[in-house]
Amino acid sequence: MGKHLVVAVATAMLVGGVAVAAPARAVNGSARSTAPPSVLAAPAAKGSTTLWIHGKGVRVWKTWYHHRGGGYDGHFGATSVPRGTYAFAEINWNSGRHTIVPVKVHTTHVYRGAKSVYLRACVWERNNLWCGSPW
Repeated sequence: MGKHLVVAVATAMLVGGVAVAAPARAVNGSARSTAPPSVLAAPAAKGSTTLWIHGKGVRVWKTWYHHRGGGYDGHFGATSVPRGTYAFAEINWNSGRHTIVPVKVHTTHVYRGAKSVYLRACVWERNNLWCGSPW
């Protein structure tokens, strides 16, 4: 399956709630991860971390600043995404809208007025989308 098609399918599945309905180990980590689910991601107070999924580490970062009108402004991105692994951002906007954004490596993504921003590492394996814990 082509990379762009995988990203489109993965985005559609995350938006449609398929990843949430997957088995717990698919959402919270994987049986082959190098760390237990409770330590897969650093606390959200840190600006960067490595998200682990199926033994592969996706290095991500984010910044956040309090927005005058409520919520947060900031940036996010990925500095390292291993082959066959994808990074996604889940943005919950103050307006109530929910957006899933594929995170491109070495690209800075900007958000303004978000209630929360979570980053996830995912892999497409055996016709399933497996995602790690959100950070």
